[in-house]
Amino acid sequence: MAILETFSTCMQSTDWSGVSIAALMLAVSLLPLSLWLVAFQRFPGRTALFMANLGMLWWLFFAAFELSVDMLGCKLFFGGLIHTGITLVPTAWLIFLIAHKQGQPPFTRPVRLFLYLVVPAAVSALALTSPAHGLFYGPDTRLVDGEVLHDRGIGFVAAAAYLYFFLIWALFILVRAYREGARYQRPQVVLLLAVTGIPIVGNLAYTLGGFSLAGYDPTPFLFAVAVGAYVIMLLGGGALNVSAIARRQVIDTLPQAIFVVTREDEIIPSNAAAMRMLAEEVDHRGDESDPEIVEDLIARFHACRDTEGRRLASEAFGLRYYDFSVDPVRPVFGPVHEPLGWLFSAQDVSVSRARERALERIARRTETARRQAETSAQLDPLTGLLNRRALGRRFDVMAASGQPLAAAVLDVDHFKAINDLHGHDLGDLVLVNLSRALRARFREADAVFRLGGEEFLVLVAGAEEQSLLLRLADVRNVVGRAVDVHNLTVPAIGFSAGIARLPDDGTDFEALYRAADSRLLTAKSDGRDRVVTAARSMVWSAVGAPPDGPQGPR
Repeated sequence: MAILETFSTCMQSTDWSGVSIAALMLAVSLLPLSLWLVAFQRFPGRTALFMANLGMLWWLFFAAFELSVDMLGCKLFFGGLIHTGITLVPTAWLIFLIAHKQGQPPFTRPVRLFLYLVVPAAVSALALTSPAHGLFYGPDTRLVDGEVLHDRGIGFVAAAAYLYFFLIWALFILVRAYREGARYQRPQVVLLLAVTGIPIVGNLAYTLGGFSLAGYDPTPFLFAVAVGAYVIMLLGGGALNVSAIARRQVIDTLPQAIFVVTREDEIIPSNAAAMRMLAEEVDHRGDESDPEIVEDLIARFHACRDTEGRRLASEAFGLRYYDFSVDPVRPVFGPVHEPLGWLFSAQDVSVSRARERALERIARRTETARRQAETSAQLDPLTGLLNRRALGRRFDVMAASGQPLAAAVLDVDHFKAINDLHGHDLGDLVLVNLSRALRARFREADAVFRLGGEEFLVLVAGAEEQSLLLRLADVRNVVGRAVDVHNLTVPAIGFSAGIARLPDDGTDFEALYRAADSRLLTAKSDGRDRVVTAARSMVWSAVGAPPDGPQGPR
């Protein structure tokens, strides 16, 4: 009740001057800035900056009333109310700086509420009740020429020490941020240093040097102008900065779509390409698809942010393909525990992706054609058997298996006479008929070659020599009978063969082939239509007979 009565009495004694009206108008001007700050801005420390503006408004509002009264008691009364704002402003400003630096508010919520509400109220209560205890203002406090000369007590000194502790802490944070920050961060840090330092310099000049603004303490006016200017620049996004304007112009003309994603998953298109991307999707999906498009974009954002490197390549989105990337948005100085938000970019790669797919198709067709050509080059055009070009690679593969390897070299007997007697077309049918018989009697794992003319080669891995002889004898029985092909009679033929084995007859193909070819020549010299191995020479009808038979060891 006493406070209300004092307030009523002092209000009746107000006499408004130009300075007091200016202070009141300055306080009123901070109100829309504070409301704008709360309504539209999202950044770490927003609440603290709002509380600093609120404290500044309170400070100036009651400073205007203090300036409008002449009685000592009323000046001390309004001065006591002022201390709520005086205490709140440096406290909230420090919390704002720390929150902006770390990306999250300092202290716990109860501690912040205690600093915002309890401490300022306690300091004001101590000042308002000072006439009763003298702890804040002593008995020598007096009014001289309309100005209060304070007899500062221990409570005032403690409150001042508390405030300067917070202000010096804030300066320390900013000086360190300036020294450690990148070059592009320093202009913003200098601005914050000015906001913090100018009121301190003004207060020290007033306290120690008697500097005043029209006879009054300049501190609240300086703080109000500095904080207000910073808030206006903050809300305007650097509207007074040519570099900021240029950066926005560069961003707006980038070919990739740029989105800003807040920590609340609000996605904001930030350049013309982003707006075009969304408009194209709306045209494609329909006018009612806005929520669906935003959900799809947010899903791409989370997928991109959670991948290693924060990149997604050639992701389909609507009618196009995009390279998506995510980069954290960091505060103007200092490391952060959590980004302020993210830059989410989408580079349209539809054209390049189509080119890549076309090149891939061309490459596949080229590779298929190359393999077909390579395969064709390794096949004999008449018989379809492997030719000499395929010999080296096929031998290496079969030899690498580690199994015993046998080679049989075959030569058609009296083939020149067949060509001379029946013609080359019929001679070709003889070769084709022999190649079919060879292919039918040997496995896919074996290799049958036409080396040229009437000479053939068979490579067999892992088979016993007797098994090879029996299969060759079966082939001899097939081609030993005349057959009709396309109204032509393919005559019966015989062939001679020489067999060699790896590693018994050599360690490489050349040695193996020489041994088999040498035995083929022996078979021809022994009368043809027979096979010669390392152990014996025999006619085909003797294959399977005991080795000591009539045509056994040579």
